[in-house]
Amino acid sequence: MSPYGTIYPMDKLRILAKSMHCLESVDKNDFQRRARILQAIWRTEHDFPVGELRGKSRGALLEMPWAKQTLANFLTDDIRQVVRETLEGDRRQKGSLIQPNRMYSNLLSSQPMAFNLFVPLQLDLNLATSVFSRLLPPR
Repeated sequence: MSPYGTIYPMDKLRILAKSMHCLESVDKNDFQRRARILQAIWRTEHDFPVGELRGKSRGALLEMPWAKQTLANFLTDDIRQVVRETLEGDRRQKGSLIQPNRMYSNLLSSQPMAFNLFVPLQLDLNLATSVFSRLLPPR
């Protein structure tokens, strides 16, 4: 038996999330909590430093400015180059909705995910054609 007594599944997730520095009150369901835990585990396995928000460690964040310097939130050097050009270079668009700190450090943000998913397709049109041909077969 656990030293905590009977532990229910959501309680187990809560204990694990707390131990990984990713227990967040904004998580409204198991899916959100599990996603945050998995990102914290991934960060830990890669030995990436934990980030902070409002003075509190957050397991699903990478430490700034390290995250900006390394672009560790991105999967390949090609993607990192496009990110640099988009956020820091001449391609930076006025009025852009991209939030640089989220891009660099938030492991759960959809912004870096979009770059990780779509930049390889942007850079390789044959790959893009193959992917979308499978996703959207002819009728």
